[in-house]
Amino acid sequence: MSKDKTTTGKDKREDILLKLKHGAQARSRADSAGAPGRLNWGELGLLAEGLAFASRPLKRGTWDVTERYDLGPRGAWILNLISNGLVHPTDLSTVLAVGRSLITAELLRLTEAGLIVARPGQQDRRRSELALTAAGEAACLQIRNAISMIIHANLRNYSEDDIRQFTQMLRAVRGDEDTGAEEA
Repeated sequence: MSKDKTTTGKDKREDILLKLKHGAQARSRADSAGAPGRLNWGELGLLAEGLAFASRPLKRGTWDVTERYDLGPRGAWILNLISNGLVHPTDLSTVLAVGRSLITAELLRLTEAGLIVARPGQQDRRRSELALTAAGEAACLQIRNAISMIIHANLRNYSEDDIRQFTQMLRAVRGDEDTGAEEA
């Protein structure tokens, strides 16, 4: 049997990542002739890759609740947003940058699972407001605890101040106007 047929998926993944690393290093050397004082693409590419795939471990923190309640891909995140005070479906649509129909489908699944309820708004009775049920509060707490454990484990070698700075940097990369950083 040839090596290709006996190579495991993990081995193939490692081979591909090794090729990417060597390619990035070669590009990094070529890019180093760029502007002084600026990171080259080899370095920025690793940052971009880290950002692109950072959600994977966080999604693991939502799996149990998502599976148990048969939620959609955004269901767990919607629970957290509602818990944080985002109670209007149109606001959820805006924050998650998805169409209203996708939010409606997710909210239906959350409602059928008994995790949220919709009620007439306090300010405008024509506009519904969402709230977590007791089961929704428990599911949200479970998700937060799972994600907290993942983040603490993955960032265990960094100080609390490092993590706070990382949070500010992520907000800056995301383009938030107020990153919480003090002005110089």
